[in-house]
Amino acid sequence: MYDSNRQHGTPAMQLFRIRLLLEEGHNEQALAVLETLQTDDEKQQQEHAYFMGWYYILNKRWNDALRVLLPFSHYQEDTDEHAERIKREWYARCLLYLGYAAINISHFEDAERHLMACLNVLRHKQLQRPDLQLWRIRAHYSLALTYNMRSLFPTALQHYEKALHLFLYEDNDEELANIYYGLCDTYRKMGQLREAQLAGEKALKLYERTSNRSLEGRMRNQLGSVALLQDRFMEAGVYFTEALAIAASMDSFQMVMVNCIALAKLRMAEGQVAEARRYCQRALDMSRHSVNDLLCGITYKEAGQVALGEAQQTEGEQHKQERLEEAMERFEMAYRYLSTTDAYVEKAETFISWAQACEAVGRVQESLRHWRSAYQTLSRAKGLEWEEVLP
Repeated sequence: MYDSNRQHGTPAMQLFRIRLLLEEGHNEQALAVLETLQTDDEKQQQEHAYFMGWYYILNKRWNDALRVLLPFSHYQEDTDEHAERIKREWYARCLLYLGYAAINISHFEDAERHLMACLNVLRHKQLQRPDLQLWRIRAHYSLALTYNMRSLFPTALQHYEKALHLFLYEDNDEELANIYYGLCDTYRKMGQLREAQLAGEKALKLYERTSNRSLEGRMRNQLGSVALLQDRFMEAGVYFTEALAIAASMDSFQMVMVNCIALAKLRMAEGQVAEARRYCQRALDMSRHSVNDLLCGITYKEAGQVALGEAQQTEGEQHKQERLEEAMERFEMAYRYLSTTDAYVEKAETFISWAQACEAVGRVQESLRHWRSAYQTLSRAKGLEWEEVLP
């Protein structure tokens, strides 16, 4: 018998227990833990709100669900347009926002389930109204993001293209830009750089037209990453610097971190190791104020790769050893952050670089363990896709 008054360890353990209870259908037991959980950690507070929204949806408390989930979304929608919304419409809307919440805390597999459920609800004959088309578009391109972040790129492209198809009779430049932004990122990761550049340029024009400075800055960062992969270093530098200036003007320290990491990559590609380290350190300093585990993990991963790259270029044995030790410490911190997310590609890249650093200092068994972890991580990322093609 579940004892709601019993203490269950740390907030992290309580959150894990809440997830299991919700997945197994023990809603009221989950609520008992949710109501007793107390934490000052902002990331854990976000997860608490996410699970509370999940509980409300399972119990059809639509207004309560929207109240806790709306802060996860950048969409400012009126929550009481009609007092008598039909049940399915409430359900679809809440599932959409639950998907946003899961993406916000990097739970991409959860987000996939919520968004697929949202699209299934929206297929009902009562919900074929034109005014709900934008919900379908948002669900598809948000679903595409969940596949993108797990390296399931062909599936991601299918959902971005579906969103574009649904957009034929819509007039919303910012939403259209969001789709092209996602296409740019997906094509870039697939190595289709020309397609990435074209999609990114379309998105940038649309963000500029709507005067969305925040997303314009993000798009400039994306185009800089495309240019860097094309060895157009000067153009990449211009994009990253412009994006950094926009982020600084808007006091967006997370986007400042993103662009410092991007500039560190660029400087390493140019052979400017000291500049790369400076940008990495700036990003690391700012990571202390971030509750975004994915971004913090990427920051430490890139800092580790800069240290590893410096070690591979140096001739002095002592300096090389110091940089390798630094790299391994960075990769360990990166994995601590990334382990809370579904960012399988970032985890795998961390393990691969970590394995290389261990091998360079003669830790053969530890290196093999990290190579094995990288393989297992990528296998899990591809698992759903492989299952689809099995006879």
